[in-house]
Amino acid sequence: MKNKYVLITGASSGLGYSLLKKFLKENYTILAHSRNKNSLADISKKEFKNIINITGDLSKRSTLTKLKLNYIKYKPSIIINNAGVYISEDFSNISEFQMERIFEVNFFAIIRFLKMIFLKLKNSNCLIININSISGLTGSHKESIYSASKHALKGFFESAQQEFLSKKINLLNIYPGAMKSKITKKRKTYTNLMSTSEVADIIFGMCTNYKSVRFGQVTLLRKKY
Repeated sequence: MKNKYVLITGASSGLGYSLLKKFLKENYTILAHSRNKNSLADISKKEFKNIINITGDLSKRSTLTKLKLNYIKYKPSIIINNAGVYISEDFSNISEFQMERIFEVNFFAIIRFLKMIFLKLKNSNCLIININSISGLTGSHKESIYSASKHALKGFFESAQQEFLSKKINLLNIYPGAMKSKITKKRKTYTNLMSTSEVADIIFGMCTNYKSVRFGQVTLLRKKY
């Protein structure tokens, strides 16, 4: 059986980790990006055999180069841009460093990496999955810069979509609402939020086993209020 590869950024926690576990279960080899070297230490030795660990800060060109070289070597059929920086703060309290950091990771890293591998992507029938946010569709309180970075991502891929399709590069833009994670742990509504494992199952189902159907933009919202 031909090896199946998927590249996942931000694979060490939250939705990224649930996606990693789901694709491992489905016999994929994971090119798993995480910021810190030991982030995936709790993965079993048996599972780890199917993980190619790529570490580094996505705001650094050196990390993007690592991703590029691994993409060229393994040619994953699915790329999941999941890594992101989230800050909930009044605009007046956000520093320039924080603003630049959010845009570097949430927007520029994604399109820089895409630019680096674009010629290799052409006619490959690769699927690019962007984990955006409901904040990429509508603004919300104390999320002005975070929302702006996600709106930028939405605008870029919506504009580039037809160009990409003509080159057999498929896009799936996911806009999830709040999920159970370290970020949302202190929210009063935490118990009613979506689970990352359920969202991972849904995303996996949307990106496999379709011959003539594609998903372009999908919004995932919690069921309980």
